[in-house]
Amino acid sequence: MSFYTTKPVKYLRIPSQLYALDFADTVVSIANHVFAPAQTANSERDVLALRKARHKHHNAPVISLCKHAPGDLNFDISRVYDEDLNFLRFSGFKELSRATFTSNTYVLFDEDIGGGYGIKCLKQYFRDFQKANLIEETTIRFDPKFEELLDLKDFIYKFDKTSGLVMENKITEGTKRVAYIERFDILEKFASIKPEYVEKVSIMFWIISAYYHKEFCNASRYKECIEWLESYQFDIKLVEEIKDSFILMTTCFDVLRGE
Repeated sequence: MSFYTTKPVKYLRIPSQLYALDFADTVVSIANHVFAPAQTANSERDVLALRKARHKHHNAPVISLCKHAPGDLNFDISRVYDEDLNFLRFSGFKELSRATFTSNTYVLFDEDIGGGYGIKCLKQYFRDFQKANLIEETTIRFDPKFEELLDLKDFIYKFDKTSGLVMENKITEGTKRVAYIERFDILEKFASIKPEYVEKVSIMFWIISAYYHKEFCNASRYKECIEWLESYQFDIKLVEEIKDSFILMTTCFDVLRGE
């Protein structure tokens, strides 16, 4: 079990896009040190799991909730939280209501299933409104009461359009995605980081985020990361001096040790 979390991390998903970085293996090693997951995998494992599910159910049409493993029909269903991190609703049901379904049986695939409340709601919706049966399949199951399943992209600031926690946006009356490192309470509630380590883990992933956006020449997001680090009174020169994987790793580990 990780020294930094209150629950063991059963599974850490590594986004395939990360491997475009020169120091990708170093970033993964740092994440493995912090989270000590029982298993790690990238999106290819989910694609394979979907194919197996399709074959298992004799090529029944697949509804996929997994962004990187497309099925016959694909939907973005996410939990939406308010500013106090209370669950509000699921996003994506409006798109479901507009779709056309022609089969009476579908395989419902998601890359992971925890408590299963969202799956239960979808099954009920299809029974009541589509007169169809859903057969759930997944890559991995876990019990959120006793273990964590984490995705590394959620810890990297604005990694992509699917990263971070989905929260209500009162300004646009829509939703927004918030990286876990933007709020300590998100790190505690959704990543089980121990309270005494949330600031150190946050700073460490802000360093990684800055490096990530610098590598991809995204100057505006790199600047945003630097501004966050400055808010922690962190010495920005240490980020600017990261020239190789060894310096990146030692800088991150020094942060964790409080040096």
